[in-house]
Amino acid sequence: MISTFFTPPSVMGRGGALGPLPAVTLTARGHQDNKSCHFSTSADKASSGNEGLDGINSRRINDTLTARIRMENIRFPILTGRIKSFDRSHGHGFIETLDNSVEEDIFVHVSDIDGEYVPTPGDVVQFRVLPIPPSMKKFQAVHVRIVEFSHIRHVKWNQTLSSFLKFPITT
Repeated sequence: MISTFFTPPSVMGRGGALGPLPAVTLTARGHQDNKSCHFSTSADKASSGNEGLDGINSRRINDTLTARIRMENIRFPILTGRIKSFDRSHGHGFIETLDNSVEEDIFVHVSDIDGEYVPTPGDVVQFRVLPIPPSMKKFQAVHVRIVEFSHIRHVKWNQTLSSFLKFPITT
């Protein structure tokens, strides 16, 4: 599969347009076992006729996005787990996998949580894991989303603690 990230129509300089830039292409060659792929880049000056008014080839961009999603699914499968703990004030928590595919608890940072609700202990979540540098021995959850809420009352990210409580805190 060969696809293009972006084809700019031209670049403007002090004296005007400098001319068209070559498109950057991504070549992904997958093996039959779908467990490994090889990526390479090259310049592609041919036009396929799929360009829009702004010169961007929409078919190639969609193909690139599809290829990137497929590669991400192969390298980092979606796991299911349960929130073990999460502290909004500290901005992190831990997840335990439901199938025990990862022995240790998985770290989750507030910036990796998708959705409008703050997770609470007991929430069932789906996520991907990435190794944490530099040792790459422990894992961090990314693209975390709640798929089943626990019985605990949930608040949205934009709500304050006083709006969550029955009686607001006054000073």
